[in-house]
Amino acid sequence: MTADRFHPLPQSKLKAGAGYEVVGTLSFKKVNLHSPAIEVMTDLRRVEALTTTEVINIDAAEKMMIDYGVRSLIVVDSEHKITGIITSTDILSDKPMQIIADRGLLHSDLLVRDVMTPAHKIKVIDLQDVMKAKVGDVVETLKQSGRQHALVVDVLDNGHQRLCGIFSATQIARQMQTEKVAEAATQFA
Repeated sequence: MTADRFHPLPQSKLKAGAGYEVVGTLSFKKVNLHSPAIEVMTDLRRVEALTTTEVINIDAAEKMMIDYGVRSLIVVDSEHKITGIITSTDILSDKPMQIIADRGLLHSDLLVRDVMTPAHKIKVIDLQDVMKAKVGDVVETLKQSGRQHALVVDVLDNGHQRLCGIFSATQIARQMQTEKVAEAATQFA
C-alpha cells in the first residue's frame, strides 16, 4: 500500500469588505409579465423546502411561517413523501373556526392535517411547461386557481413526480417591484 501524499492548499488573508452568501437565499432580479417564468420560481433543487408534519399544531405551523417569512409549508410524512400543503390562508380562514365548532375542539387541538390541502387535491405544474412559460402565464394560473401558491414538479424516469419548485404570488409581486406587494399578491389569487 502506498502512502498518499497530500499538500496544503494555498491560503491568503481575508480582504476587507468580503461578504458571504447565506445558504438558501437567492438574489431575485426584477421581472415583468413577459419575463421567463423560471425567474420567479423558488427552485427547490437549490433551496431547501420548508416542511412540517400533519401532527403539528396549527399555531406552531403559523409561527414557523412567520419565523421564516413564508406563507406556506409543505406537509410531509416520516418518509418525506408529500401529504399536503398548508398556507397562512388555511390557518387564518374561517375553516379552523368551523372545525372547532363542528368537532367541539379547542383551538389548541387543531392540527395541520385538520386544515391543510391534502396531496390528492393539489394541482401541480410540470417543470417542462414552466420552462416555456412567461411570468404572466403563472400570474394567470394563480388567478384561475384562486390560490397564492402553485407547486412545480419534475417527472422522473420512473414516472414519479418530484417537487422541484414553488410559485408564490407574494414573491412574484416582490420581483415585479410592485409598490403594494400584499395588495398585488391578493389580486393574483
